[in-house]
Amino acid sequence: MVRAILFDCDGILLDSMKPWHNLETHLASQANISLDSKQMDMLNKNTLRQTVEYFYKEYHLENRFETLYNHAYAYLLKQYQNNVSARKGILPVLKKLKSMNFQLYIASSSPAIFIQTGLQKNNLLSYFEGCFSAEDLNKSKQDTDFFRFISSSLQIPPNSLCLIDDSAYALAVARIVGIRTIGVHDTNIASTFEMLKSCADYAIDDFDQLNYSWFEN
Repeated sequence: MVRAILFDCDGILLDSMKPWHNLETHLASQANISLDSKQMDMLNKNTLRQTVEYFYKEYHLENRFETLYNHAYAYLLKQYQNNVSARKGILPVLKKLKSMNFQLYIASSSPAIFIQTGLQKNNLLSYFEGCFSAEDLNKSKQDTDFFRFISSSLQIPPNSLCLIDDSAYALAVARIVGIRTIGVHDTNIASTFEMLKSCADYAIDDFDQLNYSWFEN
């Protein structure tokens, strides 16, 4: 039985993918390139530092790396402070899961300060007991080590954890570790519904399709 549920943040808890795409487009314009679908898919898997490093190293942007990173960080933080809203349907899900006595945590690539700022703005932060940021931990959701670290930190075995995410790659990696997985489709990223179905134990288009028995069996 599941004891703790891990939520991705961007696209799952918060409707926050547009600022990330805007940042990537801005960096691409500085590099005088247009991003193709393969690059967009790759960037979607990156932390902020990995994204800035990609443009800095690949296209030799004139600014110093730390200058680029700090500008990108400041832009995104402002977006989380002012322009990011909760994903439709997430609040009733959090209320229901808390009433079922599940422990709720965040497992995201984004910096913790972005996550906390966006969730606080939308009155969601109090539902969570902690946050695991791949950016802050210098890890990646593309690596099983990230999810093993969470399991070890919580002292909860992987088969008693469940990940809710919109990225096929993260769901596939968590599944390798032994974590139960639920994919929730987000039209703002490259993972199609068919990809989610192939990588997750369960896949849904939106939260109104969530079956709470999936956490109990």
